[in-house]
Amino acid sequence: MRKATFILLFFLFGFAFAKNTKIVKINEVVLDIKRDIEITVDNKIKKEKQIIKAQIPLLTFPYKNKLFDNIKKQVYQYLIPVVDNSLLEFNSKYEVGINNGRIFSIKLYSYEYYLGAAHGNSDMTAINIDLKCKRFIRFFDIFAEKKHIYDEKTKTYKEIFPLEEIKKILKEKIQEEEKCEIFEEEFDKCSYIPQIFLKEKGVEFIFPKYEVTPGVCDSFSIEIPYENLKTYFREDIDFLKF
Repeated sequence: MRKATFILLFFLFGFAFAKNTKIVKINEVVLDIKRDIEITVDNKIKKEKQIIKAQIPLLTFPYKNKLFDNIKKQVYQYLIPVVDNSLLEFNSKYEVGINNGRIFSIKLYSYEYYLGAAHGNSDMTAINIDLKCKRFIRFFDIFAEKKHIYDEKTKTYKEIFPLEEIKKILKEKIQEEEKCEIFEEEFDKCSYIPQIFLKEKGVEFIFPKYEVTPGVCDSFSIEIPYENLKTYFREDIDFLKF
């Protein structure tokens, strides 16, 4: 009897918590267009195939705020194509990371190819928001600028700079996993801070095309579990709770 009562209370508590958690609601619109178009090149009419594929999330935020309105516009501008006869191919998609009522994170990807271009152009970015505080979450909102950690080898405390340490990890992973050259001078600058995408189990670091790698590498991301980053968190942040 006591066990049944406990299960009932647990269920009711869970239901009440879920009911009071105001998450971002998402409805999706998908564009899948393939059509023949006519274009004029050197005064001659030429037929081309236009291909448009787009995943577009219609976001409904739990609170009204100008910031959220601007984010919706940014998402739509990123994922919805501007269609004319010079656009031959467009592809966009998104991925939601955390959506738990306090944090909302979303990653956006787009690719476009225009008539006459040597190659297509891809781009990737992420948006992380503290819904209740109505502000963006960026690198130094979760990682410390510097920390003192205990070194087992020397039996003393040493000062580290998390941005530098994380860059070392990322540099190794980029070279091993992506087999990609890095613009060392740009990458090692203190002013260069990688974009982050907060996920349930880790942080995805985003590298848009041309930012710190050659164009042949395209846009890509590297994910690192929270467990492997815990040394670098700010003292007042514990993402392992996720």
